Amino acid sequence: TAKWRVFTDKARKLSSQGLYDDAEKYFYKALEEAKIGFGDGDPHVASCYNNLAELYRMKKEYEKAEPFYVEAISQLLETSGVQDGSAGFALHNLAGFYLLQKKLGRAQECYEEALKIKGRALGFDHPEYANTMFHLGEVIRLRGDVNGAVDLMRGSITILEQIGLGSTAIAIKRRGRLSEVLLFSGHLKEAEVNQRKAVQILEFSKDASALDVASGIELLVTILLKQGKFDECEGLLERCISVLRDNHDPNDIHLAASLLKLGGILLQKGRKSLVSSGNNSTAHNYYGKAEELLMEAARIGEMKWRESILGTGNGSLENKRLSCVRGLLLSIQSLVMLGELGIHKLDVVPDSQASLSTHKNAEEALRRAMVLLDDAHVQEVLKPSEAKRFRMECSENMTRLHERGTE
Repeated sequence: TAKWRVFTDKARKLSSQGLYDDAEKYFYKALEEAKIGFGDGDPHVASCYNNLAELYRMKKEYEKAEPFYVEAISQLLETSGVQDGSAGFALHNLAGFYLLQKKLGRAQECYEEALKIKGRALGFDHPEYANTMFHLGEVIRLRGDVNGAVDLMRGSITILEQIGLGSTAIAIKRRGRLSEVLLFSGHLKEAEVNQRKAVQILEFSKDASALDVASGIELLVTILLKQGKFDECEGLLERCISVLRDNHDPNDIHLAASLLKLGGILLQKGRKSLVSSGNNSTAHNYYGKAEELLMEAARIGEMKWRESILGTGNGSLENKRLSCVRGLLLSIQSLVMLGELGIHKLDVVPDSQASLSTHKNAEEALRRAMVLLDDAHVQEVLKPSEAKRFRMECSENMTRLHERGTE
């Protein structure tokens, strides 16, 4: 049995390094040793089957993975039943496997069975019970039952709070996910209360990074913006930007997102100030601050996009791809908003020279956005519907800008 342990540890290490083919050989050696040392019906053998299933899942060889999952569960139910919960863990893994393939009905069945087994074996206040409950909520949400999903997600977080794990990283992550589901389903008040609590926990947590805090604040801002609470959002975004500038990469994509949001809020405040009081000076100040923020957001977004195109920067290929798309969207959104800002700024500039400069800057921003939209690399990553929408916004803003120029 010593060889079984050595081979298993070796395989897991290779797997964590992405060396799946080498890991596969050692997992099979471990299976062979488990059968010799423990016997065919032993839970150690079932564990080997589950390890091979997880390996094939990571290799995306799904047709090979499923039989191993099923065999592991069958053996565990036969040998240990539901006494130690091991079958529940295996069922949870199989459910995740089905979810990955978007087989939602099967995923739900497995999560529900795993939840029953974990509840009986571990107790209904166990963190693993809460874990399966939350995952079941995600599947139910994907199947259209938002209210049922919210109940399960909320229940999962409540269990963690009751056993003293409400401030852990996993609890905060789940709370943020619950806020997102509540936001997209229109439950804005509950989303706000839930996310305020998440931010409060993050700000007092010793383990939370600056990025964790900033991301939590940014989600709260998104929820508040949906409710039109612009004044509070301004202060929150300033805090978020300050946290990122002081403790994180000055060219971080999350910083660009916050800069864009704050720039948009200041643009709206400038417009409202002009309409309500006719105060050109106040509106001009808002527009000036918004312009600085949007220019920085556009610069960071385009820089992140260029890094991914050239293959530079840190992170995995998947993270680079996501950074590429997000950076591109942020850059184009910022440039389009700069064009719109220029049109409104023309109402408050003090003289003709300033008008010419404002007009030129706005036109350059819109032309830069259109150049990006025509780039072959951009067309590969941007959805056609998104590209079409941005082109229309650029065209409309350019037309309005030219009309103002003619005036």
